[in-house]
Amino acid sequence: MQRAADSVALNIAEGSTGQSNAEFKKFLSYANRSEIEVVNFLYLGKKRDIINEEDFSVCMLYTKP
Repeated sequence: MQRAADSVALNIAEGSTGQSNAEFKKFLSYANRSEIEVVNFLYLGKKRDIINEEDFSVCMLYTKP
């Protein structure tokens, strides 16, 4: 989960290095996919009782709707 979370920020940073808009969009797409992975990890953690409902809810506040 940490790797996927880090990947969100790293892809945005890499895509914003002055390349074309199309290239930036590609990296934003990668970042979005990584965010989806993070959300999936949260749901799996909740389902497996690794994360409690309260912590899950707080984490979900930081994801987009």
